[in-house]
Amino acid sequence: METLTFNGILSSDFGIYVIGNNDATAPEFDYESIAVPGATRDIHDSNRRLKNKDVIYHCVCFNNADTAIPGFISALMASNMYKRIEDTIHPEYYKIGTFYGGTQPQFRGSKEVATFDLAFDCDPRKFLIGYDGYENLALDSYVLLGSENAGVYYNPIFLLKNIQKVECFYKNAESDPYYSVYGTIVSINAETTLYYDTETRYAYYGSSSRDLYIAQRSLATPVIPSHTYATYLKVTAISGAASPSASVATRKYTL
Repeated sequence: METLTFNGILSSDFGIYVIGNNDATAPEFDYESIAVPGATRDIHDSNRRLKNKDVIYHCVCFNNADTAIPGFISALMASNMYKRIEDTIHPEYYKIGTFYGGTQPQFRGSKEVATFDLAFDCDPRKFLIGYDGYENLALDSYVLLGSENAGVYYNPIFLLKNIQKVECFYKNAESDPYYSVYGTIVSINAETTLYYDTETRYAYYGSSSRDLYIAQRSLATPVIPSHTYATYLKVTAISGAASPSASVATRKYTL
C-alpha cells in the first residue's frame, strides 16, 4: 500500500496509508490584477514568482483509527516550517511544504477504520530524487558544470572547506555573455567545513548547524534557469587557509 512521509514521519508507523492524492493544480503566476475604469482588459502587475499550491492526500487507517489519526496529525503539527514530503505514489520526486490541516475522520462502522484527508501548502516545484554527484571545483577559475538543461531547473548544493565565497554564472546560448546568478552565494567568516544548500540557504555539517560561520548570503535563491546552455562557478579560498576545497552537486526540479 502507498505511504506518506513528512519530515521523516512515516504514515505507516501509525497504521495510516494513502489511497490517492490530488496534485493536479498547475503552477500559477502570482500577480495583482488592476481594473482601470473605462479600459477593457485588466492590468497585471507581476510579483515575479509562482504561487504555492495545495496538495491533498486521501488516507485510510485500518486499526485504532480514533487514536492513531490524532497521533499522526499531532506529529505533523510539531513544526510549521517547510519540510520534505515524500510518497510512494511518486517515488521519483519529493515536494517541500507545510502541513496546514485536514478533514474530520469518517469512521466506517467502528472506531477502528476511518478515511480522511490531509492538506499541505507546497512549493509549486517537484524536486527530483538524488543529486548528480559532487563535482570538484577549481580555485579562482571558472568551471563548466553540465550543459543545456531543457525544461529542468536546479539549485546548487556546495560542500566547502576554507572557501570564502562562491559565484555562479550561466549562459542561455553559446553566443550569449555570462549572466551572474545573484553574484556572491556565500561568504564565510571562519575556517571551517560546511555544506551550503542554496534551496534552503542553510549551512550545516553532519547534524551541526554552521549558520554562524556565514557572514553574507544572497537574499534570493540562486536558481539556474531552465534551457540554460552552460553554468560556470568560481570559488575563492579564504586568505591563508590550509587545504581549501570545493565541490558542488545539483538538485533538479520540474514544474
